[in-house]
Amino acid sequence: MRSFLFVLCTAAIALGQTQTASTADAGTSTARQEDRYTLDESWDPATLLDLTLDTSAVRQQVIRREQFEALLKGRSKVESAGGYADGYRVQLVATREEAEARADMQSALLSFSENVYLLFDNPYYKLRVGDCLSRSQADSLQQRALAKGFAKAWITRSQVYKQPPDRSSLLSAPGDSLILRR
Repeated sequence: MRSFLFVLCTAAIALGQTQTASTADAGTSTARQEDRYTLDESWDPATLLDLTLDTSAVRQQVIRREQFEALLKGRSKVESAGGYADGYRVQLVATREEAEARADMQSALLSFSENVYLLFDNPYYKLRVGDCLSRSQADSLQQRALAKGFAKAWITRSQVYKQPPDRSSLLSAPGDSLILRR
C-alpha cells in the first residue's frame, strides 16, 4: 500500500511540473492587466491653456538687512505722522449678515456725531463708532450707545485717529477699518 501511495504522489508531482496552455494564457492576461494600470505620461496638462505671463511689470529687488530695517523705521514714522494711535472704539454690532450691518450703520450715522466704521473680519461684519484715545471717553460713548438702543455695545481696542477728521473729509481709514459714506 505504501508503494502505491508513493507512485501516486510521484506521478502527481511529475505531472504538476509541466506547463500547460492554460498557464501560458494566464501569464499573458496578467501582462495585459499590468499594461492597463500603467500611466500614460505623454499627456501634459500645461498645454491645455497656454497662458503667457507678463513678467515685465515684476521688478525684483534685493535689499540688505540694514536697508530693510531702515524701510521699516521709515514706515513707522509715516504711520505716526499719519495721525493714528492705539485707542478705543465702541463696537455696536457684530453680525454675519451684511444687510443687517448696513442697516445698523445707517441708524448709527443718524444717531452719532462721531465717525462710524464698518469692518469685515471673516465671518463677521463689525460696526464701530468713535475715535477715543482714553478709556473714559470710550466709557461715556458706550453709555450713549446703550441709551440710543444699541444693547450689545462694548468697548474694543483699535487703531484710531489722533485728531478725528470730519466725516466728509475721510479719505483713508486706519488699516483695520472700512469707511462707508452715506
